[in-house]
Amino acid sequence: MADTKLSVDSMEPIDITPIDKDNMSFFEPMLPVEMVTLLKNELAFAMGAVVDNTACGIIVVQPLEVSAQILWIFVAEDYRREYIGSTLFGEITEYLQNPDSFQMSGVFCRYSVKDDDSDSEVKAFLESVDFEQNETGEYSVSLTLAELNEIEFAQNPDASVAYFPVMKLSPFHLYKLNEELDRQEANFSGEQISFDSVMPYCSTVMYRSEKPTGCVCVSDGMDDKDKILTVLFIGEKDTRAINGMFRNAAAALTEKHSPDTILRVPIVSESAGRMAKLMFKNKEKICEKVFIAQHYF
Repeated sequence: MADTKLSVDSMEPIDITPIDKDNMSFFEPMLPVEMVTLLKNELAFAMGAVVDNTACGIIVVQPLEVSAQILWIFVAEDYRREYIGSTLFGEITEYLQNPDSFQMSGVFCRYSVKDDDSDSEVKAFLESVDFEQNETGEYSVSLTLAELNEIEFAQNPDASVAYFPVMKLSPFHLYKLNEELDRQEANFSGEQISFDSVMPYCSTVMYRSEKPTGCVCVSDGMDDKDKILTVLFIGEKDTRAINGMFRNAAAALTEKHSPDTILRVPIVSESAGRMAKLMFKNKEKICEKVFIAQHYF
């Protein structure tokens, strides 16, 4: 593909500014809800790009012990290939190396690439700013809600097992779930789960004798036709009980969304892959592979 970047001389000046509570609303349309929550709770740090009084780019990082994780980087479509992403990256890495602030040794990020996308823009951008990139072995599978609806999930005859949507949990059940999430170090797309970022009416918790033994959460994907189902934890051995949890989540999804909606399921371990095959009866297909990219200062 021909390089269509503008020359530096023809570019409009790029103003890079830290994002805080005073200017958050200016950049908020470029952020998913979970990023807004992290920034408002001061659990992450962000810088935004402004060209000609228009917010056109943003980068969000989360400083850890010795390195920082890039959680989100976005450049508005009309402003791409104008050095905005690389300028944001340069500014925030300079700030992270400052001994008066974080003094990090590097940055890293995790990202997904479509299984059939050999020419990923994300990979190309990270390469241009000297990231080392490697596959993690994790991937996502997908199926439509129409395909999900065709699956005959086994009935669970065990009366000691109950299922609840997250939005209907009692304070006691929510407390027990939070205890279990802390123990399991449950995560959502690589980050600590936040119920601000999931769809509570489609997210299901399984209890056996009042103890949480499984949880699946559904969140919005890239658009209205894209949903992500994350298996937070399963501590249940009875396959019929696990089937019931997926059946409840599937029923809530198909009630609220059209049959052509795509459901993506991150697979982060061999056991999760086996579980997906068991639950989805081989109707699922690999749609994305996960990479980790690292840049050292």
